Amino acid sequence: MIRRSSQKLVIYFAILAVFSACAALADAATYYVATTGNDAADGTSEQSAWKTISHAAMLARPGDTVYIAGGQYGPEHVTFANSGTADKPIVFEGRGATRPLLDNGVRVGDYKNIGILVANKQFITIRNIDLTQYMICVKIQNSSNIVLENITAYDCGWEKWMGTGIALEAASRCQVRNCTVKNAGGEDVHLIWSDDNVLENCQMIGTLDGADRFATDYYMVISWSSRNTIKNCMAKDQTYTGKGNHGIGLKDTQAKNPRNQQHGHSTGNQFINCSAFGFEEGIFCAWGGHHNTYTNCLGDSSQKKYFFRNAIMVRDGAHDNTFKNCKGIGGEEALCVYDNEKVNQNPNKMETGPQENNKFINCIFECKPRVETDVQLCMFLRNAKNTTFENCSFMNGNYLVRFGKDAQGADGNTGTKFVNCAVSNVKQLVDLRSLKYPWDYDNKKVKETAGYDGMARVSFTNCSFWKNGFAKPAGQGNVEKAFAAEAGK
Repeated sequence: MIRRSSQKLVIYFAILAVFSACAALADAATYYVATTGNDAADGTSEQSAWKTISHAAMLARPGDTVYIAGGQYGPEHVTFANSGTADKPIVFEGRGATRPLLDNGVRVGDYKNIGILVANKQFITIRNIDLTQYMICVKIQNSSNIVLENITAYDCGWEKWMGTGIALEAASRCQVRNCTVKNAGGEDVHLIWSDDNVLENCQMIGTLDGADRFATDYYMVISWSSRNTIKNCMAKDQTYTGKGNHGIGLKDTQAKNPRNQQHGHSTGNQFINCSAFGFEEGIFCAWGGHHNTYTNCLGDSSQKKYFFRNAIMVRDGAHDNTFKNCKGIGGEEALCVYDNEKVNQNPNKMETGPQENNKFINCIFECKPRVETDVQLCMFLRNAKNTTFENCSFMNGNYLVRFGKDAQGADGNTGTKFVNCAVSNVKQLVDLRSLKYPWDYDNKKVKETAGYDGMARVSFTNCSFWKNGFAKPAGQGNVEKAFAAEAGK
């Protein structure tokens, strides 16, 4: 009897599972959108497709999939009415050789236009769609578990410094994968007050010079956001003349507002295998961001045509950040650790403190100037405190370091440490020349500032020097192991 009862229970639960699966499938629907469709149709087949993506976004429910045929959909503003669930996400997917394009047209002065808006929603996937000429092409706001995949956005915004390709605002656990943004006025990709997201295999491209209103300022930037992972992303200014301009990194603005203060500075973010080419700041960390990690990242500013060309930048109160296995190829400086404004003097701005306790491990800093007359610094330090370099290499500069004084004219640099580092093919140890902007502290005025020798606050431990134009510091080696083969020639 017990055996028969057990068999009946097994059969009962098997039948129940089948009915449950069928009910779940019945809840999910497949819809179609095409430029030749009709929103009065039922949308359940290609022959009865809806005409607009925005109509589909108002009707799609958990588990629904909407296939969007290629073509020009014009100035649509797509807003999702419903959320999906973890096991029944809403999916919008462009299909076909020609991708769907949402084109808002040139509407100068319209600062509210958003191409696709996901606000206060969960579990929605959007893939294979192009957008252009919106103030913000795609915005994820107060939402979680949203996936953007193979999205292309270009020519966003209306005026210089305005416009965003992909924006995440107060978003969490979202994924942005394989997306491309070109020429987005303000920021190509921007995360603000957003935590625990993943951005992977994205590229941000600039094809316009700084005079164009669509030329990007920040290519990928995190603000007031924590525990995000930025992986295998690439930013490139193809003209090397863009405005601004900044590659991949984080910057917490100084604005003192309740939301910034409530969230706190950006921390715990990871940048992995990212690269930035042709920027004033390639890989950067600024304005109070702390305890973030950059691993296997490359900043290459060697082809930038303007005078300010920094491969890796840590500035304005960014502290306790770690750079591992990174490389900076500088057109002017391979590395900057400094502040560029008089901070903490405006009551409407948040204090950031000094840029201190930043660490560089197994990094390479190389000067590769466009012309011989370029500055060619391995690094520039101003008001940098307790900066540590471990197992790093510095090579091919006119100068190893230039020091700058703080806002009060004092030497704010202290505690710089080089441990197990190598310096090669550097002509002079310290840059003592008088230089104009951007070397002066108050960078709104063009004036000359003399470099000075701040080496008294620098220490070298087990470091090696090879083929330099200056005498090695006392107690340090001549040939580091990496140069041994060359030394034996």
